[in-house]
Amino acid sequence: MSADRAAAGRSARPRRARLLPLLAAVSLLGGCERIDPAMREVCLATLPALVGKARPITVETIEPIGERGETLRLVWRAGVDGAAHETACAFGEETSGDGRGSLIGVRIDGVDLPLPRLFALRRFWLAVPDLRAAALAEVRVVEAARK
Repeated sequence: MSADRAAAGRSARPRRARLLPLLAAVSLLGGCERIDPAMREVCLATLPALVGKARPITVETIEPIGERGETLRLVWRAGVDGAAHETACAFGEETSGDGRGSLIGVRIDGVDLPLPRLFALRRFWLAVPDLRAAALAEVRVVEAARK
């Protein structure tokens, strides 16, 4: 092996060693799931309807659950000294009128929302643009939960 080839091999090794952590970080970032903004909006808009009169509603965590992120998990507090609660919003393959996945289930603190209440939530709360916008205005999302 010539001296030039040996020198080139030695300089390539440190370069590869520096690239490995970078490639690992990029592959990890590529695996991060983005939250669908429409699903996020729908799930956040459910909170004022489910919480009652306790305000403010502060969302501390928003994260996708499931292989395709078809469920969103929210951790939130209501009221000044409110306890932490967890809501999961499940979205199905069926689409709503705008082509997005429909809300097919809501679970609050481990308890499924009954189907009649889910229907009313979808039909009379989320489907009315003014009510939905007003609901979103009542929910504060902490910076750490924004994605």
